[in-house]
Amino acid sequence: MDEVKSALVAYGLEKLASMTGGDATELLSDLGEIPTVNWQDYEGLLGGSSDREKALSCIFSRIALPDKKGQRTLPETAYYVAQRLALEQAVLFPYRVDGEDGQKRLAKPGEAQKASDWVGLWRDFEREYKTLWERFNSDEDAFFERFYHLYHKYAWAVPCTYGEPGVSLFQQWKAVAALVFASDGAAKPAKHFTLIGGDIPGIQSFVYTLTSKGAAKGLRGRSFFIQLLGDAVVRRILANLKLCPANVIYNAGGNFMVLGPEEAKAVEVMDQVRRQVNSVLVEAIQGDTALVLEAMQISPAALFTPSQFKTVRDDFAKKIAQAKNHPLRELA
Repeated sequence: MDEVKSALVAYGLEKLASMTGGDATELLSDLGEIPTVNWQDYEGLLGGSSDREKALSCIFSRIALPDKKGQRTLPETAYYVAQRLALEQAVLFPYRVDGEDGQKRLAKPGEAQKASDWVGLWRDFEREYKTLWERFNSDEDAFFERFYHLYHKYAWAVPCTYGEPGVSLFQQWKAVAALVFASDGAAKPAKHFTLIGGDIPGIQSFVYTLTSKGAAKGLRGRSFFIQLLGDAVVRRILANLKLCPANVIYNAGGNFMVLGPEEAKAVEVMDQVRRQVNSVLVEAIQGDTALVLEAMQISPAALFTPSQFKTVRDDFAKKIAQAKNHPLRELA
């Protein structure tokens, strides 16, 4: 397996094993020789503190809501029970059902930690991981992408190890993976990264340009086309820059943002993708919609400092908005 990917898989295995009391020795041995990466330098960019949560707190507990007098107070903190991700109310919501009457109440941190089946969580993860390894270890791209989703399934409600409340172990691993790939797999983080932002202007006019006959079907089809277009562009950027799904900051509604490597390399790929996609769109749908791609350099400090990131994000949004005024300029 690629050295960067094997190092990140090993990092994830060791972290989950340490939190659940599992033994990852056998799983790590299958990965072969693992390159040395200074994980503390990468984790140091994330912030946090030395006080680690024993159970993952719900981020909505950190939102102060106004009462009848207009005073803002924090609600009672809710905690998740660490378990496999499932589309079930008892799993997704941070409360426990106690007693025969089925009354719901918030779980305290100690209760949530005690109710978590740490041994069972690791055992089930280990079993699925071994199956994944047996089927896909010869295809490193397929294995790594599936490991990404498997890790999400089992580490989504496990608290992170660097001490930031409300952040799961999966989100920690995802952030570290994004930074490592954006640093070209270097032992230490790069000094600068690049935000690659995309938008598809004219979505409403494109989607709602319909005849009365079969309007609902056409609306669904065009909306689905926009979603597929955004997904395809993101995947092309990830492939060309040799990034991974963790580098996608968000992707929804025709808008997306990707964390990429240094600016010169990112801009070259971005320009190539934009020209190719818009050439196809002009030929296929006569330019009814187009792809806008822009890039902006960002420092590690600004990336993980809320106030600084907001400033960069606002400036970036203005840059993309200006580009939307002439989306097909490179084809003129």
